[in-house]
Amino acid sequence: MSDPPATIDRKRGIAAFLSPPFLIAVGLLGATAILGGPIADWLKLVRHKAPLPLVKPLQEMDRNALGPYRVVEISILTPEELEALGTSDAISWWLRDTRPTEDDPSPIANVLVTYNTGAPSLVPHTPDRCYAAHGYRQAQIYANTEIDVTNLPQRLTPVPVRVLTFEKTGIFGGVEQSVVYTFFCNGRFTTSRNLVRSWTTNPFVRHAFFSKVEVSFADTGRDETVELAADLLSYVLPELLARHWPDFESAEEQADNGDARVNE
Repeated sequence: MSDPPATIDRKRGIAAFLSPPFLIAVGLLGATAILGGPIADWLKLVRHKAPLPLVKPLQEMDRNALGPYRVVEISILTPEELEALGTSDAISWWLRDTRPTEDDPSPIANVLVTYNTGAPSLVPHTPDRCYAAHGYRQAQIYANTEIDVTNLPQRLTPVPVRVLTFEKTGIFGGVEQSVVYTFFCNGRFTTSRNLVRSWTTNPFVRHAFFSKVEVSFADTGRDETVELAADLLSYVLPELLARHWPDFESAEEQADNGDARVNE
């Protein structure tokens, strides 16, 4: 016995609803609705991080807060140099430790600090590129180590640093230069460019910033550079943390509280 016409029509209608073209169309509409809503907001959050400006410009660092180190020269970075560093906020200071005697003076130290926030893509620059542009080549493989900084919060010390050694040959002989650097990114120290990228693109945070602190000394070997840098950074890093770098955790907490109030 065959089905009545009304039953046949119903079956045909159900079959049409369950057909692959219809299901695909429904899936596309659903995906569009989702992408146009929460996921769109999430993707936007991934791509665009809110900037966190410095509490105080780097150029206004208190020279008297650097303990026994005295600023002997300030390099004015050109727009081209700032562009090469990938930032508009940077200082390059030359300092000398006043503790050694005049008969046995300490080597001149260069402290280079850069700050990046608010750009669509935060790209960390490392010394190897800058030194290569000035005719140096890497003389030894880099080394990662840690230094104890007593004036930092316990959660931030020991501080990871990376050591690079370069050399340049010339008519009158060669020149060797070692450099120590670390990144301070979203409230944490690291030597890894990949971690900086990961932390600044983390979809679950609203803000992103990083600062690179780089130290080198004139006429010093690799091991001595690390030792001297550890002492100098014990004054530079606490001052940057206390007076200049923003409080990442507080900024994130305020953003979350703002969202909670909006949704109440």
